[in-house]
Amino acid sequence: MSSKPTTTCSCKFNSLSPSHSASPLHLSPPAQISCNRGGVRSVKEESTSILASLVIYFCVIRLFRETEKHREKERLAAIAIQTNWRMLKVKWMFKKKVRACMFISRVFRGHTGRLFVDKTKQGRNYSRQMSYYAQMATII
Repeated sequence: MSSKPTTTCSCKFNSLSPSHSASPLHLSPPAQISCNRGGVRSVKEESTSILASLVIYFCVIRLFRETEKHREKERLAAIAIQTNWRMLKVKWMFKKKVRACMFISRVFRGHTGRLFVDKTKQGRNYSRQMSYYAQMATII
C-alpha cells in the first residue's frame, strides 16, 4: 500500500501525486478510491460497481418502457373491472330492494286478507245472531 493520503470523500479520486497536486494536467492514474460506503476500493472494483449500476439502470429503463407500452391496456382493463364490480353491486342492491318490496307486499296482502276474513266472520255472526233473535221473537 502506498503512503499517499486518502480521505473519505465519495466524489474524488484520492491518489493524486503530492508533487503535482495543484495542477490538474499532471494527475497520475488513481490506484484507490475511498468512499463512504465501504472504505477504500480499487479502481477496478469501482468501475465494476459503476458498470453493474449502469446495467441495472438500463434494465429499469427498458422495463419502464415496456410498462409504458401496456399502460393504456392496463388502464382500460382496470376500468372494465371497476365497471363490472359497480354493476354487480347495483344488481345486488336492486335485488335487495325487490325482496324488501315483495316482503312489504306479502305482509300487506296478508293483513288485508285477514281483515276481509274478520269482516266476513263478523257479518256471518251478525246475520246468525239476527236470525236467532228473529226466531226467538216469534216464539215469544
